[in-house]
Amino acid sequence: MDLITKILKFVGNFLLFIFLFFVIQIPTVGESFWGSENIHSYNLFNHYAFTLISFVVIFSILFWFYKKINGKKIIKQRITIKVATISLVLTIIDIGGQDLVQYILTSSTTSTSDAASLFQLKNTGLFLVLILDVVVISPIFEEILFRGILQRGILKKINPIVSAIITGILFGMLHSYLQPFSSESLILMVSGLTLSFAYYFTDYDLKSSILIHALSNLWVIISYLYL
Repeated sequence: MDLITKILKFVGNFLLFIFLFFVIQIPTVGESFWGSENIHSYNLFNHYAFTLISFVVIFSILFWFYKKINGKKIIKQRITIKVATISLVLTIIDIGGQDLVQYILTSSTTSTSDAASLFQLKNTGLFLVLILDVVVISPIFEEILFRGILQRGILKKINPIVSAIITGILFGMLHSYLQPFSSESLILMVSGLTLSFAYYFTDYDLKSSILIHALSNLWVIISYLYL
């Protein structure tokens, strides 16, 4: 009976993890035009309000699930020079790895649709909403969910290296869930593996993986717009 209970608990937690992956995408709604809005006519206050309120609500849910399954503080200590240095080095590795895999698989380092969306928003107030979501909110949400809840929580009973690999692979596949074995999925697996091992090698310090994730996302925006 204990084994059945453990299996059901694992399955339930994993299904909740999958569900929360889609829930944490909700703030991205605030970075695009709604209804009849366009670059000349939109309500910026509503977009900011939606983004911030959804952040608070979803963060509260993630915090509850993290504490339930992990029982540890999300942030254990202040950021140190060591953590900052490791994060910077791994950010460079993450960016370089993604660009290399993308070039090999697609002969290109730019996504046309993503670049077009960025250029459309660049000269509007929604660009700051996008920056807030991509560079701050998404890294926080995804690192708590993937590294804190999945890698360190749901998969804590298995070998930590295996846990890091599984988490990194799922990171790529879920971000491309409609085409889980596409080139985009493989590219994001590189990022997912980098973040998972950064979390592991910094003694499960979420600050490091959040910082790497944020810097990597920021670089993507800069490269699309200016390189």
